[in-house]
Amino acid sequence: MHGLVSQFVHDHGFVLLFCCLIGAVLGGFCHARSRRLRERERLAREIEDALVQNAQSVILSVHGIVKKLAASDPTRQKVEQALDRADKQLSEDRDRVQDLRARTRPGNQPPR
Repeated sequence: MHGLVSQFVHDHGFVLLFCCLIGAVLGGFCHARSRRLRERERLAREIEDALVQNAQSVILSVHGIVKKLAASDPTRQKVEQALDRADKQLSEDRDRVQDLRARTRPGNQPPR
């Protein structure tokens, strides 16, 4: 019996079967990891989209309120400056997210 097992282990068929089994296991791990990464990317996009929409909504609401203040009101000027900074920051954040998305797409290399 020991000779039969030894012969089977040294047989090319066993080696091929073993390699196929290892390949299938590794392929399953890679597929599961790929699915998790796609799901994380989808969730990140949804969160980013929601944050941008909410920030834009707040900015637009404040713009509407500011228009009701007199042009000479110092409060209006301060709020307009704050809105300008918020608009600029939102634009920079959106660009940063787009850059991150571009770098995570297949075939793109991260900057060095």
